[in-house]
Amino acid sequence: MPPARRSPEEPRPPAAVRRRRLGADPLRGARHARPRRWLRWALPLAVAAAVGGVAGVGVAAAIHMPRVEALTDFQPGLISRLYDRDGEVFATFARQRRVLLAESEVPELLRQALVAVEDANFYQHGGIDLAAILRAELANLRAGEIVEGAGTLTMQLARELFLTREQTWRRKVEEALLAVEIEKSYTKPQILTLYINLVNVGHGNYGMAAAARYYFDKEVGELTLPEAATLAGIVQQPSRLSPYRRPEMVKERRDHVLSRMLAEGFVTRQEFEAAVATPLLPVSHTPDVPLAPYFAEDIRKHLEATYGTDAVHDGGLQVWTTLDRAMQTAAEEALRDGLQRLDRRRGWRGAVAQVPTAEAATHELSSWTGQPLTPGRWVQGVVVESGPETARVRIEDRELVLDAEGIAWTRRRRPSEVLSPGDVAWFRVEAAAGEAGEDGGDGGGGGGGGFELFL
Repeated sequence: MPPARRSPEEPRPPAAVRRRRLGADPLRGARHARPRRWLRWALPLAVAAAVGGVAGVGVAAAIHMPRVEALTDFQPGLISRLYDRDGEVFATFARQRRVLLAESEVPELLRQALVAVEDANFYQHGGIDLAAILRAELANLRAGEIVEGAGTLTMQLARELFLTREQTWRRKVEEALLAVEIEKSYTKPQILTLYINLVNVGHGNYGMAAAARYYFDKEVGELTLPEAATLAGIVQQPSRLSPYRRPEMVKERRDHVLSRMLAEGFVTRQEFEAAVATPLLPVSHTPDVPLAPYFAEDIRKHLEATYGTDAVHDGGLQVWTTLDRAMQTAAEEALRDGLQRLDRRRGWRGAVAQVPTAEAATHELSSWTGQPLTPGRWVQGVVVESGPETARVRIEDRELVLDAEGIAWTRRRRPSEVLSPGDVAWFRVEAAAGEAGEDGGDGGGGGGGGFELFL
C-alpha cells in the first residue's frame, strides 16, 4: 500500500525525523562534530604550551645569565716568557698562545674579512640577526641537515666568554640574550676587537695577532689581503682548516672569504682576482726542540710556588734568567753526541716496529706531525724497498733514499742486510751534498728532495 501523501497544510517534520525516515544515521553528525571540537581546544593548548616552553627557557636563561659588565675587567690568558741573559726567549708557559691587540691596532683589512664571512650585517643588527636566522632555517630545511648557521659575531663572542658549545635550546637562548646585552654595553669596534683577541685560529693560537705570527711570521698590520682572508677563513673550523695538513681545503675557504669581501664591496674585482691567484704561503715550523728544558722546569716550579699556577700560565709573566744560550747549546750537543756513540757501541739492534709489507707505502705513523723536514732532525720512517745499493724510506708524504754511507756505522755494506720492507726505524735527516737544506721537492729518486738519510 503506498504511503499517504502529506497535505500542504500539514507541518514538515523535524530534520532528524526526516533522516530517520530516509534511513540516515542519526550519529553521523555527532561523529564529525567530535574531531572538530577536539581540534578547537587542542590547538590553542599546543600553542600555549610552545609559547610557555620558550618563555620558560628564556626566563631560566635570563635568571642564570652572567653579567656582561664583567667584560670591563676581563683579562684573557697571556703567555709567560723566560729570557736568557741576552734577552732572547727560550721557554714559554701558557694554556693558550695569545697576543692581545688594542682597538687601534686591528687593521681594517682583517675587520672586513671577518665581517664579510662571519656576519655581513654586523654593523646593522643589535646582537641577533633575524633575517640570517630565517635564511639559515630555510637552507637547513631544504638540505635536510644543518648546512648554515645564523650566529652573529656577538653571539659567538658570548659563547666564547660565558658559555659552552652544547647543542641545547637553553644555551641558544642564553647566547642570544647575552649578545643583546653585550651590544647594549659595548660599541661595535670594542666587540670586534674582543672577538679578534679571543677567537681560536688553530694550532694552539688564540687571537689574530698570535695567528699572524705563527702562520706568516708577521704582525697583523703587515698582513696582505690573501693572508687576512686565510686567517678569517680558519676561524670556522680551526681544528680541520690547517694550512699545513689540508692546504687545498684552506685555499678553498680563503677564496670563499675573498668572494664574500667582493660581494660586500670591500675589495675590487681586480684585487679579488689577484688575491685568488696567490698561493698559500704559510711559514715552515721546525719541530720544537726546547733549550734547557730542565732549567725551565725548575723555574716553573719556583714561579708556581711563589705566584701561583694561574699567574704562570695565564698572567703573562716576563722572567729574566742567567742562562747562557751558547754554553747551554754546546753542553746539550755534547751530551747527545756522547749518548749516540754509546748507543752505537752496542751495535744495530733492529727495527723498532714493523708494518705489513703491503701497507708500507700507505701506513701512517703516529709520530708524524706534518712538520717539514730539517737537517739534523730525527724522525721515524717506514722502509718501502730495500736492496743491495739503497733502501727507499717513506717519511710522511715523501720518499728518501738511504745508501751504504747511511748505514756505515753498523759495519754492514748493504741496506738489505740491515732493513727489510715494512721495517719502522729512526733516521737522521741531513742536507744532501751541494744543497742548502731547505725543504724542496717531493723526495724520492737519487736526490731525496735535497736530503740524505742516516740510520
